[in-house]
Amino acid sequence: MRMLSLKEVAERLGVCVRMAEIMLAEGRLPRPVRFGRLRRWSEDQMDAFIVAEVARAGGGGRGTSGHGRGRPRSK
Repeated sequence: MRMLSLKEVAERLGVCVRMAEIMLAEGRLPRPVRFGRLRRWSEDQMDAFIVAEVARAGGGGRGTSGHGRGRPRSK
């Protein structure tokens, strides 16, 4: 089992490290395993989290204009 750092988690989510820290503080990310001061997430845990979030969001944003808000883009 491979363990991911916060930087790797952020890269998988497509956000900056600071946003991943905010998501963690808000309880929007799975809790990490602690090794002393290090925080790590299992690769399987993050893959399952991403799949669940995509499903919860309705399948990955089909039908949006690409900016993630579900509103048509004005021309």
